[in-house]
Formats: sequence, C-alpha cells, structure tokens
Amino acid sequence: MTMVNKNYSLIPAVAAFLAIGVVHCENVHITCGSAIKLRHVQSKKYFLKSNANQQYGAGSGGSGQQVVTLSTARGDPDAFWQIRESHVDTITNTTCRNGTPIQCGSTIRLTHVGSNKNLHSHDQYLAPLSQAHGNNEVSGFGDEGVGDESDDWIVDCVNVVKKEKEKEKEKEK
Repeated sequence: MTMVNKNYSLIPAVAAFLAIGVVHCENVHITCGSAIKLRHVQSKKYFLKSNANQQYGAGSGGSGQQVVTLSTARGDPDAFWQIRESHVDTITNTTCRNGTPIQCGSTIRLTHVGSNKNLHSHDQYLAPLSQAHGNNEVSGFGDEGVGDESDDWIVDCVNVVKKEKEKEKEKEK
C-alpha cells in the first residue's frame, strides 16, 4: 500500500512518498492504531523517519515545522508512525477503532510515535533538498496528533508481494 495526500491529485511534492509502501503478506492486515514503518519500495533500504528536535528553517524558506526524512537504519526508533483516523473523521466524530483493518481507499492520518506530529504536506514550501518546481516540503505538524486536512492521506493498495514474485520469476528465466 502507498499513501497519497488527499489534497492533491498527484503530488510531486511528495514524490518520494508515493513510492514508499507498507509491505504486508496475504491474510495479514494493517489496522487502525498500528505502529508501522514506511519503507521505500524500490530501494528496500530507506525508512521514513522524523526527529522531534529538528525543524525546517523558517527563515530560510521552510515551514519551521518538524523535519521528515529517510533513514537506512532498520532499528531507528524515530521511524514509527501510528495509523489514526483522518482529520475529517475527527470533525465528524468517526473513530478509527484499534484493530480495525485499513481498507484500500481509506483516508488516514499517520502520527509520528515519538513526537505526536502528523505526516503533513505543503503546497507553499519547497522541499529543502530537491527544490525543483513541484517538489514541496513534507513535515511533522500538529500538537498531540491534532492537525488539519493536509495531514490526511489516502491508502492506495498495490500488490507488492505479487510484483516481487513476478520479478523473481523473470530473473529465473
């Protein structure tokens, strides 16, 4: 499954995140309340992480919000994100009950476990490392998991397991 920000149809701002997926096996469900790590599907070595002690420079064109980046360390404690109800669901009092499987097409929030900041996308700040047009900043935002609609992500299911098996079969030929 991959996450796509709800506010944009296809977001160059989070192009790196479009290729990040939660790999799961058949008959194993990702559920509300789960603490997960997001791994870059193509490289299989980068994990999405954040650190409560680092902020983007507000004076240098950034939001001043918490940095979100990638790490190669599998055991990095700053790489855990909790699946929660979307911002819209909090307004309508719809809860994401712990243990409820996440369905394809669901709108969710990902809250950084270490800081309680939500994975947040921007359309007004350029990404600090790839400032090409359309590559925008992604940050940790909100207080204690409370944020706004730019924290909402749509779960786009991709059969990663099937793709991996197809690649292995091609190598065998």
